[in-house]
Amino acid sequence: MKQSLIAIILLSILLSACAPVHSTVPETAPETTAQTVPETTADPTTEPTLSPEELFIQSLPEKLREAHDLGIVDLTLLEEPERPCTIREAADILQKVYNLRFYEDSWILTNTVTEKNTAESATRGWFMKMMYAADAEALVGVDKKQSYSENLKDLTKTHNSSSIADTLLGWYENRGYVLAENKNGEVEQWGTFFGKYPGATELVKDIKEFNGDVATVSYALTRFDRKTGEKLMPWDENRNMRFKDPMSVQEVAETALRYYKSLEPKPDFVPYDEITHYDESIITPDLLNRETNLPEASCSHLPAEWHGVGLSDTAQPDQLTQAHELDVIKNAGFNFVRLSFNAKYYHGRVPKRTYGKDAHPDGLNENRLKELDQLLAWCMERDIHLNLSCMYGHDWPDYAKENKFVQDPDNAYGLVQFWKAIARRYADIPNQYLSFTPLEYSWGYNDEDNAGFLAPIVDGIRESSPDRCIIAVVGDGNITGKGAAQLKMALSSDCYWASDFLFRYADQKHLDKILKNAVWPYKEKGVLINGESAMSKSKNFWGKSSPLDSVAAVAQEYGVGYMVREWGPRVLGWNAVLSKTRYSDETMHAYLTDMTQAMKDRGYGWCYTDWMGSVGIAYCYPMIKDSTYTQVGDYLWVDEEMSGWFREINNAS
Repeated sequence: MKQSLIAIILLSILLSACAPVHSTVPETAPETTAQTVPETTADPTTEPTLSPEELFIQSLPEKLREAHDLGIVDLTLLEEPERPCTIREAADILQKVYNLRFYEDSWILTNTVTEKNTAESATRGWFMKMMYAADAEALVGVDKKQSYSENLKDLTKTHNSSSIADTLLGWYENRGYVLAENKNGEVEQWGTFFGKYPGATELVKDIKEFNGDVATVSYALTRFDRKTGEKLMPWDENRNMRFKDPMSVQEVAETALRYYKSLEPKPDFVPYDEITHYDESIITPDLLNRETNLPEASCSHLPAEWHGVGLSDTAQPDQLTQAHELDVIKNAGFNFVRLSFNAKYYHGRVPKRTYGKDAHPDGLNENRLKELDQLLAWCMERDIHLNLSCMYGHDWPDYAKENKFVQDPDNAYGLVQFWKAIARRYADIPNQYLSFTPLEYSWGYNDEDNAGFLAPIVDGIRESSPDRCIIAVVGDGNITGKGAAQLKMALSSDCYWASDFLFRYADQKHLDKILKNAVWPYKEKGVLINGESAMSKSKNFWGKSSPLDSVAAVAQEYGVGYMVREWGPRVLGWNAVLSKTRYSDETMHAYLTDMTQAMKDRGYGWCYTDWMGSVGIAYCYPMIKDSTYTQVGDYLWVDEEMSGWFREINNAS
């Protein structure tokens, strides 16, 4: 009975659900019912409606939109981008950049606006001075007991050996590439010297119109967007900076954006012992676990497949390498780069920091270590091995007195702590990707001195990274490499003597003649100089050195690896950078192929000299008159001849 009742109830419910729905809506318009047009279903082809403000933002040029999105410039200002920007508006824009980078307001920017100048147009000269002054304030602060004018003078006045100018310009100038023509109409690169030599003011034709110190002009010319390489405020085609020209709102916004991207945040000092790991958002687990075609490396074996090039240019450390530069290096077939750096850089940015234990109690700057993480990540992505090579600096105590340098306990302490921290940070990185050169020179009078200085550094590295590939630089003077080899360090040495024919102090006045007549191979006092003799003979332009083959023999005797740390031609100028020419294509090609073949026959891996310059594969402008160049990015020019020869040598596809 119950089952029948349940069946009747269910049937009643089913019939009720199937019954027609009576409505006042005509049967001819069923599409208006809820069944055919659900309220929650949107037409996939219908775009969301944007507000007028959103439409305006979308219509802005990319750089202005980026400046707005970062909060650097207000939207109301961008409604009239071509009108002159006032001093008050420009100071406010710079203040926002300062606040984004340094998390506080700038005193100098706050006090630069007065009732008298608030509505005046911001000029290019005023703007570059304010950028420099604000950055200097973040570095050294201001004395609030002084007037605005006194503080501005202190921040922007360059004195001899100015710690502000050296810190703000020193390592940037190496990549600034300020170009000029000399009296003979020849193009020269003055980035390294601009602002520090009286003659530099002649490079800017309208410098007399500038009311300020030349260092601020150097700042505008040499500083650049760290991602794109664009300079802050370049001169025009006539080398005029146009100091008195008013800036439009758009020009101020775009320059401020580049300024923002050129600035470092305040140092994030981390005590040595607390530096334990790299930033995994930069060196990701996927990147670490990817397959690589790089060869295995260890202290007992340095790969013959290593064909490298130096990242440093103008013989200075701490350059800022960019990703597209590594693309150029990879495209030339290199799979190894050596980053020559001053360890002090990773303690910065701090002025007047002496490289002793009393000068860096805070440890290392995490922000700059992340730059190193990024460089390593870029190398890993491109299957390029990164060698970290610590270069001495002119700011190290007794740097020019090698016996005092290696015996100075402060120097030893600083390097030990630095390398222990670096070793911990990169303990997870395989030797395929990373190796260490604790000191780039063969310091000491003999093997015992050299090994005594290196031993605590090597021990410190091996505490957290026992299998790390560690390479010693030996072969100079009386340092044969035996001491370093007994520490189970791999060995390396330089090969420059065979290029004496390219670099003679005595012949500086006869450069054109040397360039015209130089050949490879050549004879010296009846002896044929070629790749074979370069490997086996003991001669060095800079002084006594051991032949490459003899250093390699020491490495073999002690069961450690060997490579040629650096080789290449020398030309007159600052480390092959300022020279405007090079030797003939025939001579250069013969030299490169002969030297690399001699090293290949012996199984030596090698690292060529700097990748930029007249004997490199690229530079910041077309340097060699008869070469073919291809521009990459805002400033980089690839020398197709040099790059092509190395592609051939490196068997690059």
